[in-house]
Amino acid sequence: MAGSDYIFVQLTEFGASLAAGHPLRVSGRTSVVFTPGTPTRVAGYEWDLMLKDYETAHGNPLFEVVPAPAEAAVAAVSKNSQEAK
Repeated sequence: MAGSDYIFVQLTEFGASLAAGHPLRVSGRTSVVFTPGTPTRVAGYEWDLMLKDYETAHGNPLFEVVPAPAEAAVAAVSKNSQEAK
C-alpha cells in the first residue's frame, strides 16, 4: 500500500463479530473509528504502520482492505451533502 494516499478499510467478519455491532476505535498517530459493515477511508500509512498487522492473539486479522465505493455512491453522497447546505 506504500504510495497510496488513501484506501478503504473495514472490519473483517471476525473483527465485526468481536465488535458485536458497536463502533471500534483504534488510536495510534491518529484515531480511527470503524463501524461493522462500513468501509472507512484511512491514510495509506495508517494501514501500513498500524492496521494491517492488527490481529487477535490467535492470529485472526481484524481489518481488511476493500475496494473504494462506486463512483455513483460517492457522487450521491456528495450531492446530498451539498443539498443539505
